[in-house]
Amino acid sequence: MKNNPFYFLKNFPYLLLLGLGALVFACSDQAPDENLQKAFEIHVQSLEIRKSSGEELSLLKENLDPIVVSKYGRILDSLATLLEGWDNELIEVPGFEEDHDHGHHDHSHEEHVEDLNLTSAEHLEIQKHLMDEIKGLQKAIDQIQN
Repeated sequence: MKNNPFYFLKNFPYLLLLGLGALVFACSDQAPDENLQKAFEIHVQSLEIRKSSGEELSLLKENLDPIVVSKYGRILDSLATLLEGWDNELIEVPGFEEDHDHGHHDHSHEEHVEDLNLTSAEHLEIQKHLMDEIKGLQKAIDQIQN
């Protein structure tokens, strides 16, 4: 029977089902990596802090009396520049690029993610570092307010 050139047709439906099953399995959504999930959670928290920091800084600049402006004006400008720098260094977490809104700016960071070729553990460390940076900026803004 195996010498018959049409032998494969007998098993074709099974082979087709096996191939389709493999294709469906390969294309199905996989559970996100635990490090990437944690990195995304930190990323979202960082964005929330960034948003509130920017709002607080804007209010400070608008509402300061002349004496405070003369004392803190340069510092406020520096903090605004640092916040913009933080925005530019922001890196998306792979697989979550579409899952949130940055709110304060509208440029994409996807090109950075693909070019870096980082492991999930490295993405987690980067998000932790970005969180530390934005918390430091927030603390500086809070000190001026108080």
